[in-house]
Amino acid sequence: MTTISRLVLAASLCAISASLQGAVVSGIEDVTIPPSGSLNSASNPASAGFTSNGALYRWGGSSFGGEFFPHGFAASNISDTTDYGNNRFQHQYNSITGGGAAGSPNYAVANAFSPVAIDLPADPLSIAVTNNTYAYYSMKTGDDFAKKFGGSSGNDADWFLLSITGKDGQGNPVGRVESYLADFRFLENSQDFILDQWRTLDLSTLRGARQLEFALSSSDTGQFGMNTPAYFAVDHLTFVPEPKGSVLAGLAVVLLGAVWWAHARLREARRLKNGS
Repeated sequence: MTTISRLVLAASLCAISASLQGAVVSGIEDVTIPPSGSLNSASNPASAGFTSNGALYRWGGSSFGGEFFPHGFAASNISDTTDYGNNRFQHQYNSITGGGAAGSPNYAVANAFSPVAIDLPADPLSIAVTNNTYAYYSMKTGDDFAKKFGGSSGNDADWFLLSITGKDGQGNPVGRVESYLADFRFLENSQDFILDQWRTLDLSTLRGARQLEFALSSSDTGQFGMNTPAYFAVDHLTFVPEPKGSVLAGLAVVLLGAVWWAHARLREARRLKNGS
């Protein structure tokens, strides 16, 4: 390959690489959160949810006895990680880390006694997840409704699982990613854990998804379903816009450069064959 050919291809690849680095991060930092520290569906029950960088975090709720009970996602910037014992439910919008991923203040908490969803504008790449304080301390010490994970001996094989199903624009599943928010199934109890930091999950296998559906399951289940509080936190949802603009231009340059190089090689081969 000639020097000019190398330069053309190198420049094209750099243009494409720069464009692909333009992945969008939905980090909740663009959401206005009231002084209470959380924004949930009670503020606007008629709306579908809140939006961060093009991703729609869906919420809902139901009324009972004259009181509205939010469901789905809420935006939060609460930094308190205190265990409030019998009052844990009153602090349901706290993450156990005391903030968002990578030290950011904002994050989202899901109340997910039934599946909750985020609508995407493009293919998902990754998402950070962790426990919220209510679920964390319930699993750690137990409460009036849920058991202490591991039991009194520490040997009970308990678990708390987050399942993320990607669905395309027609609602058809394209794949699933799962991650344990707590796992006490190890032979060595020292390996048991309840997640207390942000963990980034790879969602690239869910290419083509335009919605992420989140569901929780637990080993602690009773007559009325899961006993473990159905809450978790997310942040830094990253997705990759479809190639356009500079990316397509870069691809065109690569193709033109490849054609030009092929013709140059062919001309050189003919010159050598003719001895001229």
